[in-house]
Amino acid sequence: AWADQAGLWREAAERYGNKAMLHVNHGATLILSGDHKAGEDSLSRALASDDVSDDHFVLIRKLYELAGQDGEIQMYEAMVGTRGKALAEYVMGFIYYRRYFADKTDIENLRRAVEFLKRAVAENDNLYRAYYYLGLSYLEAREFEKAFGAFESARERDVDNRYTEEITKTTGLINSLRSIGFENIPALPGW
Repeated sequence: AWADQAGLWREAAERYGNKAMLHVNHGATLILSGDHKAGEDSLSRALASDDVSDDHFVLIRKLYELAGQDGEIQMYEAMVGTRGKALAEYVMGFIYYRRYFADKTDIENLRRAVEFLKRAVAENDNLYRAYYYLGLSYLEAREFEKAFGAFESARERDVDNRYTEEITKTTGLINSLRSIGFENIPALPGW
């Protein structure tokens, strides 16, 4: 029996090791109970966890915002401090891509996604996920050759074969579009 949920998650994190979701849950309970500083510390530990994933990044950004922080700035600073600049750039690119995908009328989110993702791969040429989302972003912008190049870079670096099937389908689509001529496809309005 635990006195509160924060105690439950703290003990789980201590007992089961450095797992991102345990630190996220601990941080969430602390932030929701008003202990923002301790909650933010727990979120920083989540970002430093080896198993932190793209879904965790989205949750962590929202929790920073609940704590009254600028979620993006806090996330970026915590990521640079715990995981390095390249991963921080990737995470920000991923977040802006997700924002664009939620509201495709806001082209600025797509532009920011591309900026962050380009910086991520410039910092670390082996970030296959950054190349993958850069390819998706270029595809949305209808910059098909750049999308194809980014997808090929992702395929070459994807040692886990996590995106292989999606990349094969998407590059096949781009090759089909190539056959009819990219110039016949209008650019994304506002890009």
